[in-house]
Amino acid sequence: MSKVTVNGKDSWEFEQSATKLLIDGVTNDAVVESISDTQLMVKPSGGARQFVIDIIEVDHEAKKAMLSIGSSRYEVDLKSELDQLLEKMGMGAGAGALQRKVKAPMPGLVIDVMVTPGQEVQKDEPILILEAMKMENVIKAPRDGAIKAVGVEKGAAIEKNALLIEFES
Repeated sequence: MSKVTVNGKDSWEFEQSATKLLIDGVTNDAVVESISDTQLMVKPSGGARQFVIDIIEVDHEAKKAMLSIGSSRYEVDLKSELDQLLEKMGMGAGAGALQRKVKAPMPGLVIDVMVTPGQEVQKDEPILILEAMKMENVIKAPRDGAIKAVGVEKGAAIEKNALLIEFES
């Protein structure tokens, strides 16, 4: 279940299907349709008034968006289940400043290894792709530095907490 935080204070867990929104465990009958690349139409059932959400700005990397509903603006942070899991494991924003070892956040299959020992990488540079739960997850460098060792090979099935990449100190 994804988590959305609005204006840095109000948070909800939600999940969306074709005709339902599950918000904090409560099912709401509604359809969300894309009007254009920058607008969504929310159509609640039961005669409730439909409304338009204008997408003003999106930062995909930071998983933030600026939205407008009527004359009100909202800054929205969105965290997927994977983001929440990584945060719980201490791999969220800022956690990698001194991190030397990158471990698998979940079991999966290594789709690609993008670094080699001795290679210099920058923080947030993709270093590995891990397929888990039928999704490809790009694992990014937690900090700037040189790669000391690569603990997995492309095509390897790995367990949670398996050593993926080690940085030099």
